[in-house]
Amino acid sequence: MNEELDDLANDRTDEETINEDDIERQIKAEKLNLKRLEIRLKEEELSSKKQDREQRKKYVDKIFYLECVYLTIVILIIVALGNKYNNFSLDKEVIIALITTTTINVIGLFVIVAKYLFPQK
Repeated sequence: MNEELDDLANDRTDEETINEDDIERQIKAEKLNLKRLEIRLKEEELSSKKQDREQRKKYVDKIFYLECVYLTIVILIIVALGNKYNNFSLDKEVIIALITTTTINVIGLFVIVAKYLFPQK
């Protein structure tokens, strides 16, 4: 009878060892899966940041081109006014409004682009 009890005790010990090994393997597998998910998340974040950078470069160039064209037109208008080209004239109020809105527009776009390019974290 003692032998039977010893055999049962040994069987339980073997089962407990097997269960503990299985649990340890499962824990290691879960940790590995977690690390893989973390790596995939980091890769997605990196990909997103690269795409943001590329789009920023693209749109900054477009905004810069738009500003250059806009300022060139305003400068041509001012030069035409100064040289009285083809009797071209505008009221004093219109000239003031043109120069004021141009200045505000340039500064405003610069601030918007700078905040977009260098966001505060």
